[in-house]
Formats: sequence, structure tokens, C-alpha cells
Amino acid sequence: MAEGRVSGSDIGYIGQGRLNADGEYSFAFPLESNKEISSKDYTVLVYASGRNVTDSITMASLTKYENITATLTITEPEVNVAKVVAEIDNTNGTEDVEYVLILAGFDYNDTLVDVQFSSGKFIGASEAIDDEITLTLDSTVVTVKAMLWESVTTMIPLTDPVTMER
Repeated sequence: MAEGRVSGSDIGYIGQGRLNADGEYSFAFPLESNKEISSKDYTVLVYASGRNVTDSITMASLTKYENITATLTITEPEVNVAKVVAEIDNTNGTEDVEYVLILAGFDYNDTLVDVQFSSGKFIGASEAIDDEITLTLDSTVVTVKAMLWESVTTMIPLTDPVTMER
């Protein structure tokens, strides 16, 4: 791409969004899935009302997890013990994926009481696995939430969270 000149082949994604009332914004967009992609392959530019506001970006991350599907099921197999079973399927035929399975207990005020998570785990390319963790529940826990994230550092969700009320 020549400086200041952009052609159609230079653009990986173009779209439009809205700012929240507090001025925050968030965008997610697909990238080409048929090639190896690095964050060095892309430059992110953001314009608002014709002004370049790219400096307003506080965090950007590149993820290729559209090929991950998962089902999370929470049970209480015994008194004061919650268990999440995750059925995870990586349909990406070329890349292993790191994940963290999280089980958290919250009280009436939605305050975190306790959390258990497995980190540093990987699911191989084109692999389907089951994983599980348990959490001993304090008597103040009224809600249990299960989540599947890329890592505790990025906190990118790989699937929607699941909630169980007690």
C-alpha cells in the first residue's frame, strides 16, 4: 500500500458502528480465514465524523476462534459442589487452541465469592474433547457461572457463559 493511498486489495475489513453514550466503542470483524494471519499484516484505522481517532484505541486483539464450538453444562452433583462439563470442538484443521475453563460463584449482590479455573490447556487442531472442573460452594453462593476463555490475560470468550441459580 502506497502511503496515503488505499486500494480495495489493501482493505481486510470496512464497517460502521456507533459510539456508546459514554464514548466507548467496540468492534469485532472477520479476517481472511484461508491464510496465516499475523497482527503485523494489518493496520487499524478508526475515523469518527471524518477525523482520524485511531489514537483512541486502548486495546486491539487478533483472534481466530470462529472455529471453536463448545457446550457448557453446570450441575450440582453433590451438596455445595458445582461442576461444569465443557464439550469443546476445534474445527480448525491447522491450529491448536489454548483455552481456560472457569467456574465462579457469586452471592446475592453479584459479588464474586470464589472461582476455580483450569489454565494453560490446549485443544488440538480438528480435535473434540471434554473437560471439567468443580467448585466447592460457600453457603453465600446463589449463582454459579461457567465461562470458556482464550486465557485469563486476554479474557476473550470462546463461547457464551452459562449460569445456574441455586
